[in-house]
Amino acid sequence: MNVSQLIDHLRQFDPTLRVIVKGYEGGFDDLTAVKTQAILVDANKVSRPWGGGNKTWLGHELEAPANYGSGAHAATDDCFTPESVRTLSTCEKAVFLF
Repeated sequence: MNVSQLIDHLRQFDPTLRVIVKGYEGGFDDLTAVKTQAILVDANKVSRPWGGGNKTWLGHELEAPANYGSGAHAATDDCFTPESVRTLSTCEKAVFLF
């Protein structure tokens, strides 16, 4: 979704309605800020070496699965996204609602 599409959706609602975002353990939180965020598109859909130490099984280095991570995209300053994934991902600016 892009900003224009979001605006079109929001125009359908009463402008005094509260805006919420997904919260912890199925709850909801109020939207508290809006900013731009640089992201690596689909970074968490790319297999990567397993982080957090040497992970091997029968002498083979394990990879984290392609869906490893909390979402499809990673922040450009995410220290857990290895350079091998960064080179396969496109960097874009996005609107971050939180």
